[in-house]
Amino acid sequence: MKQLLLVLATASALVFSCKKDDESKTPIQNPNPNQSNSCSLFTSMENDTGFTAFFYNANGSIARFVEKNPSADTSTIELAYDGKIVTASVNGNALNTYYLNSKGYADSIVLDFQGFIHMGTYNTYDANGYLVSQNESIDFLGTNITTARTYVYTNGNVSKMTEESDGKTTVTTYDYYADKANTLINNNIAALFIGKPNANLVKTETVDGVLSNSYAYDYDSKSNPTKQTATDSNGVKNIFVYSWSCK
Repeated sequence: MKQLLLVLATASALVFSCKKDDESKTPIQNPNPNQSNSCSLFTSMENDTGFTAFFYNANGSIARFVEKNPSADTSTIELAYDGKIVTASVNGNALNTYYLNSKGYADSIVLDFQGFIHMGTYNTYDANGYLVSQNESIDFLGTNITTARTYVYTNGNVSKMTEESDGKTTVTTYDYYADKANTLINNNIAALFIGKPNANLVKTETVDGVLSNSYAYDYDSKSNPTKQTATDSNGVKNIFVYSWSCK
């Protein structure tokens, strides 16, 4: 069950097309997004319960996530880099395969989990590397769910996301802290390889015109977020605490 939940949680990062890049296998890595102050995200803890630890290879790319949930079950997600193909496995079992383009972004990622769940999405990017459309397909025990998303950007950040699924359209808009750079890029596997990241940290999230979440942050001396507090429309808070490894 833990692995199935993990698979479902990564749906937004999976790609339906199995297209491979025929160019030579030039190594593509997922670089440390915060090289300006030589810091890498080390751990993330949610509500003082489950946590994620991050491990990097010599190129500064994430090589492994170690996740522990409140019941103390542990999952290890490992990334294997082979040119423009990146394979992720969880506790030694294949999870999904990313097929990267020449910029290191995933045009295609496919997942076939133990033969009973197949997930995927086809991603399209603009000339600057921002994700502009995403078509997702999930086949689970004979049931197929498709979702289409489009993205609009303002000042290097996603300002609007429109999602169509099961005959329903949802519009989500975002506001950002213009003076706070986004260093929380690699905080989960779904964020890897999916286009150029937002430039700033998110401030508010509004769904169909109704405020869904507002976000506040604490920072260290190098402007790295050490705490994110998300408050939903009912006043319920979800708190992430971050630690950083700096050279």
